Amino acid sequence: MLETVLHVGSASSHNVSSVTAAFVALAGNTGGARIILHDDMVHSPFVVKPDAAGPQRPLRIEAAPNETPIVSGGVAVPASFFQPDLRTGAAPGTLVADLSKLNLSKASLGSLAPGNCVQECAANTSFLSFAGKRMVSARWPNVANLSTDGWVWSSAGHKVGLGHFNLSEASTPEAALHARRWIGESDPWLHGYWRIDWADCHRAVNVSEVANGTFQLQFDRTGPQDDVHKHARFYGTNLLSELDAPGEFYIDRQTLRLHFLPPTYLGADAPVVATEAGPVIDASGTSHVSLVGLHVLHGRGVGILAANTTSMRIDNCTVALHGSDGISLSGVNSTVTRSVVHGTGCKGIHAFGGNATTLSPGNVSITHNRIFDFGTYKRTYQPALVHPVPRTRIGKNVEAGVCRLSVLPRKLRSGAESPTHTPTTSSRVGPTRVFSEVATPPSPPTLTTFSRYACTQCARARSVRVHARVRVDVACARRCTLRARTPPVSAR
Repeated sequence: MLETVLHVGSASSHNVSSVTAAFVALAGNTGGARIILHDDMVHSPFVVKPDAAGPQRPLRIEAAPNETPIVSGGVAVPASFFQPDLRTGAAPGTLVADLSKLNLSKASLGSLAPGNCVQECAANTSFLSFAGKRMVSARWPNVANLSTDGWVWSSAGHKVGLGHFNLSEASTPEAALHARRWIGESDPWLHGYWRIDWADCHRAVNVSEVANGTFQLQFDRTGPQDDVHKHARFYGTNLLSELDAPGEFYIDRQTLRLHFLPPTYLGADAPVVATEAGPVIDASGTSHVSLVGLHVLHGRGVGILAANTTSMRIDNCTVALHGSDGISLSGVNSTVTRSVVHGTGCKGIHAFGGNATTLSPGNVSITHNRIFDFGTYKRTYQPALVHPVPRTRIGKNVEAGVCRLSVLPRKLRSGAESPTHTPTTSSRVGPTRVFSEVATPPSPPTLTTFSRYACTQCARARSVRVHARVRVDVACARRCTLRARTPPVSAR
């Protein structure tokens, strides 16, 4: 049976102008097919339906030779849309753009979501990327160094309780100064490790002045991990009043205005707002589908979702700048290889298949990939690679920043932020480390750690079980501490 070839692009020589139109043209096709994407246009998100391919009619969606086609779930904001931000107190160089002129709505921008503090990563909100990098939602304390992606945290101090803590001008003067600003914010949030050093989450916060110079930060308590302990780490985010560092942005979902302090001159490189809530490419339920050489970018959710697939192949793709996981793959006889995944809010690659109870093999292969800058929305339990048992081939994946320690002073983290994470049926419960057991942090009250870039060459040490039903590979944490730069720098 002859193979059908369709070219997707804007030129008159191309067969169709969208991938969806290509699927319509292939309706009734009984042989194999190739859909070739060209880079003379930005391609919209698409769904590969289960009946689009099969064992006798494989489907290959690929980049044209020597081209880099982009499938984007975002909307570019041209430089001409930006005007100087004339707000009182706006940082010099801050710009503002009206997103309604791009036909965006409040619904298309999503909202921050709390999620639980352990394994759930509830990221599905719009964010901004620029020059191929994820920008930072306006926050305090500021990102220490945008180029190395280091992060700093403040401390909740001593006056803590169930879902709240106090900041006072007497004991935490700098933090209290910023808390005073947050009283007038329309949608302030906190991101913190409230009780245990392996459980972090976002919480919408209400800030009020309960006494002269004392501010209470209160959020809805959804579980025991919201019980704030002494010296709990946190930072404020989604705060227009804190937009004061290059690379920070703030999206006002009520007025549909984007405030942005660009790290460099905008020029022809337009910032992109991630708006696609679903997967940018959804190939769930398919059989014998290949994605080759594509750049899949700018989704609020998952980049590529391939659930319950058979003989799925993702080869030489760049999957970047997504709110949730980069690639989520499940099924049998499937492969992710030679791909680059980065800038994800949650996991890099989440691949699973087979049955651990019956030992039915998944035959899933994850090899020769590069994964970095993962877990940018939620920190713990969001590794570069999650893989299952049984029979999953994991080989030669480069996970930059694998020694991303979430270290408290004189304490090593539990392992919940390690590069790989393997679910297991173990029920062994390991140590629970709470903030009240940790010595008073340095002054000012910002918990500092070693940079994850100081130890990216460490070899993995051993596997340990850190709490119920989870086993993680610890990335030679102690060696990283010994080899870290001096003085230590802040890490996210």
